[in-house]
Amino acid sequence: MEALRTQGCAIIEDLIPESHMARISEELEPHVAGRAVAAEGAGVMLPEHADFMGNRTKRMLGVLGKAPSICELAAHPTVLSVAEALLAPYCERMQLHIGMFRRLCPGEGKQPLHQDRHSVPAMDLKPGRGEPGYFPGAQWGVAALWALSDCTEMNGATRVIPGSHLREDVNLDMTLKRTRAQEKEVGWKPSEEDCVLATMPRGSVLLYPSATVHGASANRTDGFRDVCLFAYSPAWVRQEENMYLTTPPAVAVKLPPVVQELIGYSLHGQVLGMVDVQGDMGNPMDLLQEANCIAPTTPHSSLPILSRLDLQCPASRKAFAASLRVACEQSGFLYLVDHGLDVKLETAQRALKRFFDQPTEVKSKIGTSASRVFPAHSRGWVANETLDPSQQGKLDLKESLEVGLERPEEVDPKVRPFRGPNNWPREVPELEQDFMTSVRALHDLSMDLLGALEDALDVEPGTLSNLCDDPMVLCRGLHYYTPWGTEVDPMSLGCSAHTDYGLISLLHQTGPGLQVLHAKTETWMDVDPLPGSLVVNLGDLMQRWTNGRFKSTVHRVLPPAPGVTRQCIGFFLDANYDAVIEPLRQPGEKSQYLSILAGEHKLAKFHVQSGSKLDASSEELFHRTLHAPKFATSAL
Repeated sequence: MEALRTQGCAIIEDLIPESHMARISEELEPHVAGRAVAAEGAGVMLPEHADFMGNRTKRMLGVLGKAPSICELAAHPTVLSVAEALLAPYCERMQLHIGMFRRLCPGEGKQPLHQDRHSVPAMDLKPGRGEPGYFPGAQWGVAALWALSDCTEMNGATRVIPGSHLREDVNLDMTLKRTRAQEKEVGWKPSEEDCVLATMPRGSVLLYPSATVHGASANRTDGFRDVCLFAYSPAWVRQEENMYLTTPPAVAVKLPPVVQELIGYSLHGQVLGMVDVQGDMGNPMDLLQEANCIAPTTPHSSLPILSRLDLQCPASRKAFAASLRVACEQSGFLYLVDHGLDVKLETAQRALKRFFDQPTEVKSKIGTSASRVFPAHSRGWVANETLDPSQQGKLDLKESLEVGLERPEEVDPKVRPFRGPNNWPREVPELEQDFMTSVRALHDLSMDLLGALEDALDVEPGTLSNLCDDPMVLCRGLHYYTPWGTEVDPMSLGCSAHTDYGLISLLHQTGPGLQVLHAKTETWMDVDPLPGSLVVNLGDLMQRWTNGRFKSTVHRVLPPAPGVTRQCIGFFLDANYDAVIEPLRQPGEKSQYLSILAGEHKLAKFHVQSGSKLDASSEELFHRTLHAPKFATSAL
């Protein structure tokens, strides 16, 4: 902030991982590749300023609808916090002013130096010098220029003039016509000697207020220089890019809520931007909710999609909690995007595939018989199982590798169940590091979501998380298959119908097959993989803890076609073993459940689903699981 205040520019390097930038570029490329440049006959919106627009530059608007992953740039928490801090004195809410991809092709010359003031009328409503909130040039916009490729001295890195935003004798608008009289009014004229180059590696961002003088350098290489500009302005200013058209409701409905609000589907103050909703004045977000069925009511509806960016951004955390509450009250299932774990999970999936490809005698070395944890089948390779207590004897078409957080071996494992070391195959040496890296990352994410659930429940911070500081954690690498030439029971499943045991489940899936039961119609709803997402769902213990308010829903997995395989990573967060779980009641509400020890709850579930005989206390406890179709949520 100090650099922006005094110099009018700042670079934050390596803010986005390389893998994320690669995905963004991959999504954009089909839309960019076929575009022509002016030198090839493409039209120019402002031909009188062709030197400014460039003869060998490709520009593209509407990027949010063309590259879903680019939302990570538009709504990056660091960038939003900076923009909000600079624009707060001038508005109640800010918006995206423009989102533009730019490619400097080989041979492009220098762009004239300019300021980003051309799209806003000449009004001066900002605090005066010395008044609270005064920041030269910030009232109309703050820009974030993201490097989609390395920006170097040779390929067109942006030139900026530090301190130029402080000057009041400059008006460099290179995209609008000016009269000769206006030309004479211009005082100080910048020169190339005043400029510095904003060189930065891919994944970095250059931040500057709209009054900072800048311009792209020439591209003297044989390659492209790719950047994406996201500029932010007060929500009451007319957008430079008409995002209502470039990102219409049918497109915006698929974006994270924080991005929906940024592009204009929100109110500024009480009424600015309102729309007609069901015969009354309403918020534009209501229209998107209707379009997307954020609260789906039919078995053909998609799950709600939430973004981790909204959870991480203070400005949108409240909205995230509200959307999370709706999803948890209705089905307990949702997609989570922008989670930031793609590389770790893909790496773990590759290592797991190498393990599952090993012969049975290799995998058996770390089977449950070698487990040093109680119950034994909570660690190691599991060749087969069934999770539906009513279907014992009909094995699911899958194998799995069960691991937990690494802990020292217990003297008596039965004293502290679900806790201890994992076993690893010597034949796949990379498996331990690659799989456990994803386990730890998923654990961190699950704890973030637990905090969001506290927000959704409107309880004190720590109400849930304080009982999960030494949690029971299970992570399963899952391999689903249907063998060629094998006579299989037509009623067999990849994973039989069940509900999850604990608090929060996270699923990374590589293919279709997951289905969630829709109770009203007694039909199954497909939950196919959504690129870049995790499936999040709640377990039985969370339903008990919330006194039935949040739902644990029956689900299953269909087997893949013969010869086809499907891999998943399933992470399951439970409370501490000795945590006493007492239902959280709303005012005037009676408890639907008795208090229970989290460890006893999980042990009983394990015994039920492993086919052990039920005792009297366990039978009541797992009545829901045994009669799952009748107790599935009534709305998805």
